[in-house]
Amino acid sequence: MARRHSAQSSTPDVDGLAATPAAQGTQAATERSRPARFTSEVEAVVGRLQRVLGDLAGELTKQSLRPNALAEAFGLDRSLAWKLSRLIQAPDGLTAARHLPGRPGLNLILESLAHAGADRDRIAQAREYVHEIELLVQRHAGKKSEFRAMLRAYETDSRVDPREIIRRDAFRTSAAAWGVQAQAQIAIHAIRRSESDPSTFDLLAVNGHVGIRRLRPDVPWTINRPSLRDHPNDEKIGPQHLPLVPSAVSEGENGIPIYEAFCSHPRPELRVFRLANGTAEVQLAEGPVGQTAEQTVIFAKKILRAVRCSTPDKPNVINNAAHVATPAEWLVSDFLVHQSSFDGIEPDAASHAELGMWPWFAEDNRRPLERLALKRLQTEPQLLRMESLPRHHEMILHAMDHAGWNREEFVLYRLVQRYPLLSTVSVITLPVPGDHRAGEE
Repeated sequence: MARRHSAQSSTPDVDGLAATPAAQGTQAATERSRPARFTSEVEAVVGRLQRVLGDLAGELTKQSLRPNALAEAFGLDRSLAWKLSRLIQAPDGLTAARHLPGRPGLNLILESLAHAGADRDRIAQAREYVHEIELLVQRHAGKKSEFRAMLRAYETDSRVDPREIIRRDAFRTSAAAWGVQAQAQIAIHAIRRSESDPSTFDLLAVNGHVGIRRLRPDVPWTINRPSLRDHPNDEKIGPQHLPLVPSAVSEGENGIPIYEAFCSHPRPELRVFRLANGTAEVQLAEGPVGQTAEQTVIFAKKILRAVRCSTPDKPNVINNAAHVATPAEWLVSDFLVHQSSFDGIEPDAASHAELGMWPWFAEDNRRPLERLALKRLQTEPQLLRMESLPRHHEMILHAMDHAGWNREEFVLYRLVQRYPLLSTVSVITLPVPGDHRAGEE
């Protein structure tokens, strides 16, 4: 599907960087709160069962509610005793719900309590609560496995973000299904005011995938869709795309700006298809499987006059967008901002869904899936290092040197996501200042 451009847009998308006027109808910073019906029902219904089981177990054991004590007192196996212990000692019903045994396990617990002398009326009451829980699961989730998946979003006592566990499972499943995965998707962008036209900003764009690993040998894989929208007849009109390292561009690759210094060697075999909408599709050819055949493909270009300054009647923003279309363990998106040009202006970041025929466009002003955290770093080499990507900081410094830009004049904003979801786009948004010469005229 060809990308569309808003009639209001001051400049086309440039390799994941979309420049669009700030919407007049921007959504309010605070969103309307919705009743937490699911969580409140779980709290109430499971909480009732939790309390009655806790009271009965406490009355009968007269001792610790630890798993070993419960197993000994009621003749339960260790696994079921552990679940019962976690269930009755959880701080609230929502947390307790994650430790609910299945119906057979709950029946066995209640039978064991009754055999140990628990009050019959309280046992009957507990059975009613079990039935209420089953109705709750059916109403909100349909089945127990989906109910547990819904509960993961509310975990608070885990050392690992429960959403990361879900994303990790999605990464593994997607990689197995598609037959390909990558260690990391990287996007490095830098912006500063243009020397040739101070009413615009120049951009540096470095992007690609590190450690692409095939799980099946017959899998070709699209790894990039760069823009080819130049004005070759008049370089003073609109954005001009230039390879960061001109010698790295070969005729056989149709002018695609390969950043050979940071690609794997020998350089991966690529196929390039020029599309009717002014973009190209770069495909990694089939090849050997496994870690020993991992490949890295990086592209780098400089875009002159890519973004126009804001004006009083047309504010502008730059959207540094990383579209996730390859199963990857990491997404690292770095945005280097020229400090004097953007004094007092801070970016923010968010993740959006991109499903099928509904790709993300900045001008649509969609509500994001989630807001993302940015880390602000000075451009000292030791501060830019990433343990999982040993050459990443070197790539940043090398690209800035090739562009002829002084890294000390920039500050870096870093977005890191573990197991980014396919069909999402992570966007760093930066308001664009006005033309500094306007006040002088």
